[in-house]
Amino acid sequence: MRQRGLRRRLVTRLVTRLVTRLVPAAALAVCALTSPLAAQRLRGQVFLPDSATAARGIIVVAADEAGKPMGSALTSERGDFQLALPAAGRYVVRALRIGYARRG
Repeated sequence: MRQRGLRRRLVTRLVTRLVTRLVPAAALAVCALTSPLAAQRLRGQVFLPDSATAARGIIVVAADEAGKPMGSALTSERGDFQLALPAAGRYVVRALRIGYARRG
């Protein structure tokens, strides 16, 4: 019985030491990995004017403040799109459809 109690205390001490040393190191590693990434992602969904029907086959374009296109994507069957942009910043996002005139 004494040996079980001694083993249990030794294991508890060992685990406590490992946890108190490894957890801060792991937390620091996670913080280091959360730095801003080189590319940013913009995701969304496009709907028709009825706000209920997903718009498929729509071209979504993101342009910088100077009007230079920085990324584009085609919407899926469900109207979903995902754009990879070069960096964080301000973008103008437009949805284009063949056969429709651009407003404004």
